[in-house]
Amino acid sequence: MAASLATVSGSSIRSGLPWRRVLDAASAWAVSRLDDGDAVLIVDETADEKSSTDAAGAARQYSGTVGGIALCQVAVTVTYATRRGHTLIDRALYLPEGCAADEEHRELAGISDEVLFATKPRLAGVLLERAHSRGIRAAFAVGDEVYGGRELRRSIRQLGMGYVMAVRANHGLATSPGIPSLPPQPPA
Repeated sequence: MAASLATVSGSSIRSGLPWRRVLDAASAWAVSRLDDGDAVLIVDETADEKSSTDAAGAARQYSGTVGGIALCQVAVTVTYATRRGHTLIDRALYLPEGCAADEEHRELAGISDEVLFATKPRLAGVLLERAHSRGIRAAFAVGDEVYGGRELRRSIRQLGMGYVMAVRANHGLATSPGIPSLPPQPPA
Protein backbone atom coordinates (compact mmCIF):
# COMPACT_ATOMS: atom_id res chain seq x y z
CA MET A 1 0.00 0.00 0.00
CA ALA A 2 1.23 3.47 -0.82
CA ALA A 3 -0.30 4.91 2.33
CA SER A 4 0.38 3.57 5.77
CA LEU A 5 -2.73 3.49 7.92
CA ALA A 6 -2.61 4.63 11.47
CA THR A 7 -4.49 3.77 14.59
CA VAL A 8 -5.53 6.39 17.08
CA SER A 9 -4.77 6.17 20.79
CA GLY A 10 -5.72 9.31 22.65
CA SER A 11 -4.13 12.13 20.73
CA SER A 12 -1.23 10.10 19.35
CA ILE A 13 -1.02 8.15 16.14
CA ARG A 14 0.98 4.96 15.83
CA SER A 15 1.23 2.11 13.37
CA GLY A 16 1.06 -1.54 14.40
CA LEU A 17 -0.34 -1.27 17.90
CA PRO A 18 -1.53 -4.50 19.57
CA TRP A 19 -4.96 -2.82 19.49
CA ARG A 20 -5.15 -3.73 15.80
CA ARG A 21 -5.56 -7.41 16.77
CA VAL A 22 -8.14 -6.56 19.43
CA LEU A 23 -10.18 -4.44 17.02
CA ASP A 24 -9.95 -7.09 14.29
CA ALA A 25 -11.16 -9.78 16.73
CA ALA A 26 -14.02 -7.60 17.99
CA SER A 27 -15.20 -6.73 14.49
CA ALA A 28 -14.93 -10.39 13.37
CA TRP A 29 -17.10 -11.41 16.33
CA ALA A 30 -19.68 -8.71 15.55
CA VAL A 31 -19.75 -9.53 11.83
CA SER A 32 -20.29 -13.23 12.63
CA ARG A 33 -23.39 -12.28 14.68
CA LEU A 34 -24.78 -9.81 12.12
CA ASP A 35 -24.05 -11.66 8.87
CA ASP A 36 -27.26 -12.47 7.01
CA GLY A 37 -25.64 -12.97 3.59
CA ASP A 38 -26.77 -9.54 2.39
CA ALA A 39 -24.35 -7.08 3.98
CA VAL A 40 -23.42 -3.56 2.91
CA LEU A 41 -20.19 -1.76 3.80
CA ILE A 42 -20.66 1.94 4.51
CA VAL A 43 -17.68 4.27 4.04
CA ASP A 44 -17.99 7.56 5.84
CA GLU A 45 -16.11 9.85 8.15
CA THR A 46 -16.57 11.28 11.57
CA ALA A 47 -14.89 14.24 13.21
CA ASP A 48 -14.08 15.34 16.72
CA GLU A 49 -13.68 19.02 17.44
CA LYS A 50 -10.33 19.92 18.98
CA SER A 51 -9.26 22.95 20.98
CA SER A 52 -5.72 23.02 19.59
CA THR A 53 -3.62 21.63 16.75
CA ASP A 54 -1.63 19.45 19.19
CA ALA A 55 -3.71 16.35 18.36
CA ALA A 56 -2.55 14.25 15.42
CA GLY A 57 -4.23 15.45 12.24
CA ALA A 58 -6.07 18.30 13.95
CA ALA A 59 -6.59 21.08 11.42
CA ARG A 60 -9.26 23.43 10.15
CA GLN A 61 -11.27 21.14 7.90
CA TYR A 62 -14.85 20.31 7.00
CA SER A 63 -16.87 18.38 9.55
CA GLY A 64 -20.43 17.26 8.91
CA THR A 65 -20.76 16.79 12.66
CA VAL A 66 -20.05 20.48 13.19
CA GLY A 67 -21.83 21.51 10.00
CA GLY A 68 -18.92 23.41 8.49
CA ILE A 69 -15.22 24.17 8.78
CA ALA A 70 -13.78 23.73 12.26
CA LEU A 71 -10.60 22.71 14.03
CA CYS A 72 -11.08 18.98 14.22
CA GLN A 73 -9.62 15.53 13.79
CA VAL A 74 -11.28 13.36 11.10
CA ALA A 75 -11.41 9.57 10.87
CA VAL A 76 -12.50 7.61 7.80
CA THR A 77 -14.69 4.70 8.88
CA VAL A 78 -16.14 1.47 7.49
CA THR A 79 -19.37 0.13 8.97
CA TYR A 80 -20.77 -3.36 8.34
CA ALA A 81 -24.57 -3.24 8.04
CA THR A 82 -27.28 -5.88 7.63
CA ARG A 83 -30.96 -6.19 8.55
CA ARG A 84 -29.79 -7.53 11.92
CA GLY A 85 -27.82 -4.40 12.82
CA HIS A 86 -24.59 -2.58 12.14
CA THR A 87 -21.12 -2.22 13.60
CA LEU A 88 -18.02 -0.17 12.97
CA ILE A 89 -15.39 -2.59 11.66
CA ASP A 90 -12.46 -0.30 10.91
CA ARG A 91 -11.24 3.28 10.89
CA ALA A 92 -8.20 5.31 9.95
CA LEU A 93 -7.20 8.78 11.00
CA TYR A 94 -7.20 11.22 8.09
CA LEU A 95 -3.97 13.19 8.17
CA PRO A 96 -4.49 16.39 6.15
CA GLU A 97 -1.76 17.16 3.65
CA GLY A 98 -0.56 20.17 5.67
CA CYS A 99 -0.23 18.07 8.83
CA ALA A 100 1.53 15.30 6.90
CA ALA A 101 4.10 17.78 5.61
CA ASP A 102 4.61 19.59 8.93
CA GLU A 103 7.61 17.93 10.63
CA GLU A 104 7.01 19.73 13.92
CA HIS A 105 3.36 18.66 14.03
CA ARG A 106 4.35 15.07 13.25
CA GLU A 107 6.98 15.05 16.00
CA LEU A 108 4.77 16.66 18.67
CA ALA A 109 1.77 14.46 17.81
CA GLY A 110 3.82 11.24 17.69
CA ILE A 111 3.12 10.51 14.02
CA SER A 112 5.50 7.86 12.72
CA ASP A 113 7.46 8.38 9.50
CA GLU A 114 5.60 5.46 7.86
CA VAL A 115 2.32 7.39 7.95
CA LEU A 116 1.93 9.31 4.69
CA PHE A 117 -0.71 11.63 3.34
CA ALA A 118 -3.60 9.78 1.71
CA THR A 119 -6.90 11.16 0.48
CA LYS A 120 -10.08 10.11 2.26
CA PRO A 121 -11.16 7.94 -0.71
CA ARG A 122 -7.72 6.26 -0.73
CA LEU A 123 -8.03 5.53 3.00
CA ALA A 124 -11.52 4.13 2.40
CA GLY A 125 -10.14 1.87 -0.34
CA VAL A 126 -7.42 0.55 1.94
CA LEU A 127 -9.95 -0.07 4.71
CA LEU A 128 -12.24 -1.96 2.29
CA GLU A 129 -9.27 -4.00 1.04
CA ARG A 130 -8.33 -4.80 4.64
CA ALA A 131 -11.90 -5.92 5.43
CA HIS A 132 -11.86 -8.13 2.33
CA SER A 133 -8.50 -9.65 3.32
CA ARG A 134 -10.01 -10.51 6.72
CA GLY A 135 -12.84 -12.44 5.01
CA ILE A 136 -15.51 -9.79 5.53
CA ARG A 137 -17.83 -9.87 2.49
CA ALA A 138 -20.56 -7.55 1.35
CA ALA A 139 -22.65 -7.20 -1.80
CA PHE A 140 -22.26 -3.43 -1.97
CA ALA A 141 -20.28 -0.50 -0.64
CA VAL A 142 -22.01 2.83 -0.18
CA GLY A 143 -20.79 6.33 0.54
CA ASP A 144 -21.41 10.02 0.10
CA GLU A 145 -19.92 12.26 -2.58
CA VAL A 146 -16.52 12.44 -0.87
CA TYR A 147 -16.11 8.77 -1.81
CA GLY A 148 -17.72 8.82 -5.28
CA GLY A 149 -14.49 9.18 -7.30
CA ARG A 150 -13.23 6.85 -10.00
CA GLU A 151 -10.28 5.37 -8.04
CA LEU A 152 -12.41 4.11 -5.16
CA ARG A 153 -15.14 2.82 -7.47
CA ARG A 154 -12.49 0.85 -9.38
CA SER A 155 -11.10 -0.59 -6.12
CA ILE A 156 -14.58 -1.64 -5.03
CA ARG A 157 -15.23 -3.41 -8.35
CA GLN A 158 -11.89 -5.22 -8.02
CA LEU A 159 -13.07 -6.52 -4.64
CA GLY A 160 -16.15 -7.99 -6.35
CA MET A 161 -18.68 -5.58 -4.87
CA GLY A 162 -21.21 -3.27 -6.40
CA TYR A 163 -21.45 0.28 -5.15
CA VAL A 164 -23.83 3.14 -4.66
CA MET A 165 -21.87 6.36 -4.28
CA ALA A 166 -23.15 9.90 -4.33
CA VAL A 167 -21.47 12.21 -6.82
CA ARG A 168 -21.10 15.97 -7.03
CA ALA A 169 -24.15 17.85 -8.27
CA ASN A 170 -22.14 19.06 -11.29
CA HIS A 171 -20.83 15.59 -12.24
CA GLY A 172 -21.51 14.65 -15.88
CA LEU A 173 -23.10 11.29 -16.62
CA ALA A 174 -22.02 9.08 -19.53
CA THR A 175 -24.80 6.89 -20.89
CA SER A 176 -25.06 3.94 -23.25
CA PRO A 177 -24.48 4.45 -27.01
CA GLY A 178 -27.49 6.06 -28.68
CA ILE A 179 -28.69 7.69 -25.48
CA PRO A 180 -27.72 11.35 -25.06
CA SER A 181 -25.29 12.08 -22.22
CA LEU A 182 -26.59 14.20 -19.39
CA PRO A 183 -24.65 17.45 -19.07
CA PRO A 184 -23.40 18.55 -15.69
CA GLN A 185 -25.86 20.75 -13.84
CA PRO A 186 -24.60 23.96 -12.24
CA PRO A 187 -24.54 23.78 -8.44
CA ALA A 188 -27.58 25.33 -6.77
